[in-house]
Amino acid sequence: MTTANAKALGREQRARKAASKSAQRKSCDVAFSLWVRSIGVCELAEVDGELWVPGDREFPCSGVLQCCHVFTRGYSRTRWTRDPLGSLCGCTSHHVYYTHRPAHWELFIVAKLGQAHWDELRRLAITPAPTPDYRELLAEIRSWEPRA
Repeated sequence: MTTANAKALGREQRARKAASKSAQRKSCDVAFSLWVRSIGVCELAEVDGELWVPGDREFPCSGVLQCCHVFTRGYSRTRWTRDPLGSLCGCTSHHVYYTHRPAHWELFIVAKLGQAHWDELRRLAITPAPTPDYRELLAEIRSWEPRA
């Protein structure tokens, strides 16, 4: 077998290799992010139709819409939760603002979703979780109706 043929065979075998767990997890993240952003507006700018600004700082929405997790993605129990809602759609400026101000983030989430919602997500976040079957999870996320 020539060197070129051996290299081609190696590429072919790698191409047939099953997707790694990290690649499957990323596919779940992408699908979940698309679902969260399907609402089409920044949910971090207001509570009950009123602008919600901690302190006196007001700033407009700007940048692309992003998936903003209530608790960081490191907490697998809340990473892809739909019920209770574990992520909101937010613009870049609000996402960065709250990322660097976790105390304001908690106040905002309690004002937006309620104390019971925050407490339930926190309880879920600190509960150990087994590794999900990413293929099943991806199929489930893709079956969800867009947010309205």
